[in-house]
Amino acid sequence: DYADRSDINVECAIQSALYFKLQYRRKGYNYDRIVPGGYLPNDRNLYDYLPSIRTLRDRKKPRFDVHGRFSPQYSATIRANAMQRLTGQHQFQFEGGLAKIRYSRFLREIARSRLAINLPGIGDFCFRLIDYLAIGVCVIGPPLLNCLHIPLEDRRHLVFVKPDLSDLVETCEYYLRNEAERETIARNARNLFDAALHHTQLGAYYIRMCLDRLANPVDSHV
Repeated sequence: DYADRSDINVECAIQSALYFKLQYRRKGYNYDRIVPGGYLPNDRNLYDYLPSIRTLRDRKKPRFDVHGRFSPQYSATIRANAMQRLTGQHQFQFEGGLAKIRYSRFLREIARSRLAINLPGIGDFCFRLIDYLAIGVCVIGPPLLNCLHIPLEDRRHLVFVKPDLSDLVETCEYYLRNEAERETIARNARNLFDAALHHTQLGAYYIRMCLDRLANPVDSHV
């Protein structure tokens, strides 16, 4: 179930022995058979771009301090809030805005940025978060209400700010000053993607869950 909302299709869940939910609600569901489904990148072409994009990230000096591009069509309130804070400050350079650009250019911009801003889309997870993790950049954003099949740990794989974004600029300033911490988080993000979110690893997870759960079916309704 890759629908953008965390709600499930109850009829489908009841009829399924195993139900993978990509926008998996952190507090869970009333059926044990519903499990986190991980999440996917914005475009399958990411895998073709990734070797050169990672090389760009690793070998070239950053051009931008903080990066964030978001459509105003989704989660308009929090995105407008973030844009107002990021464009209204003078402590660092912000690259991005609300205009759409070509996907390959978007990836190159991320690769040349010290920090990347993550915000929700229609659902709590947004495709660009997976792009960020894949490239290996320090991600900053509000806490996530949904979860993956593996934990995304604050200050290890990404950095959470307050839900109202009141400390967004301050947090960006901190990680711009502290390169070692920032780059450790970026490396951890890339390693997490390779270990669990790359399409080969997601495929292996789905197969393993099918074998484990279907061999030992769980029928309980919590």
